[in-house]
Amino acid sequence: MPALSLILALAAGASSAPPAGERPTLVETWSVPLAGTPRDEPFELAACGKQDALLAIPYPTALEARRPDDGAVAWRFGSDTALLAGRHGLACDPPRLASWQADTAGGSGRLVLIDPATGAVLRTTAAEGRAIGPPVTEAGWNGWLVPLAGGRVALFAEDGGLAGHVALGMPIAGELLFVGGRPLAQAAEGGLLLRADGGPLGARRVGPLDLARTTVDGRWLAGAAPDQALTAASCRLRRRDRLRCRRRWTQHLAGAVAGRPLLDEKLLYVSARDTHVYAFRRDNGHLLWRTGLGHRLGNLVRLGPRLLLVAGEKTATLFLVGTDDGARAGTLDAGDGNPAAVIVAGPVRAGGLAVVAVLTPPAAAPELVAFRLAAPQNRSDDTNEDTESTEESP
Repeated sequence: MPALSLILALAAGASSAPPAGERPTLVETWSVPLAGTPRDEPFELAACGKQDALLAIPYPTALEARRPDDGAVAWRFGSDTALLAGRHGLACDPPRLASWQADTAGGSGRLVLIDPATGAVLRTTAAEGRAIGPPVTEAGWNGWLVPLAGGRVALFAEDGGLAGHVALGMPIAGELLFVGGRPLAQAAEGGLLLRADGGPLGARRVGPLDLARTTVDGRWLAGAAPDQALTAASCRLRRRDRLRCRRRWTQHLAGAVAGRPLLDEKLLYVSARDTHVYAFRRDNGHLLWRTGLGHRLGNLVRLGPRLLLVAGEKTATLFLVGTDDGARAGTLDAGDGNPAAVIVAGPVRAGGLAVVAVLTPPAAAPELVAFRLAAPQNRSDDTNEDTESTEESP
């Protein structure tokens, strides 16, 4: 893929927007071919402080780790059957990444613990059940949980041994998340929240949430709700290990939530399929601004302290939006002019870079492309269009 550039209206890390004639560029750092289309979003694979983070690429039957400086393969774990792994499967002290490898028939499988720095297999543990989501853990939690078909969850100890199963009494959707130090599951019918470890949960006031499009920050969670809504809630651990969750606010959008929202200390950012990016106050849900980008949207990621990078859906277009007021900062055709090119994964952050996987026909597999911010160049384009600001950002 040839070199790409993007004119930005905001410099990452700057205290204010640069003058119109001094705008930095986003340039391609490297691009490498992938072995196939990723099954899920790539995720940063931090090795618990022992080395720079790698970028993990989950394929349907393999897990691959790549170096963020050049995109080269650091290690690869292959399987003859389905393999599930995600960003919440990493534990430290010592570093281990948990994945689930299905057996040939699919009715059972095994937990596989991998060294995140080298890809070496540390332990495998067989267990009954068909996994419907990757293993998850959290700092302070001893072991992993794996969601299974039929409303069950497999529990594994810190050493990777099987500790038992929990029956939740109803089918679950597959994704598990930790909030407030305890694991949550989502009921397949109705989307209500459940404690994945079988513990007590008071969350009736939260309402249904799609955990596959939900972000957690400590005791806060925000995600997609029915009827094109966005809901934020907070959870606290009470006496007798009871997790109590309370809905803080709900906002109804003109389109469904497109990906996982971004949460920071004061604000929440989300892309929607109504072609808009929204910024809300985290504490009360007040709309600060919304910006129309003219395309149905996919995932978004923060690029520096004052920029968002947003992917278009079923296209190869990337957009940059300023976090202060939603001003459009530029667009990029990552497909190099090919109207059939599409972004199939990303954008994600890796080692300070923004990374996307782009499939450009007639190629059978996508390329992984990384971008970085470069020095300012003189440019006077006016790209601030279709932005509505409703109140000043706190």
